[in-house]
Amino acid sequence: MKNALQFLFVAFWLFVSCMPIIFTARYMEKVDVLILIFGYINALFLGVSMAVMCIEYWR
Repeated sequence: MKNALQFLFVAFWLFVSCMPIIFTARYMEKVDVLILIFGYINALFLGVSMAVMCIEYWR
């Protein structure tokens, strides 16, 4: 159950992190900078969360 929740969490954040790329490709406007910053924050959060999950898994 714990592994399934971790997989769903990572899959959700991967999907959310890909959304800014899709939006930037379709709508090149002034908000694209904010969307890219949001994407970078999501990628950073995903990396930190995966590192924490790996540490908890190997503990």
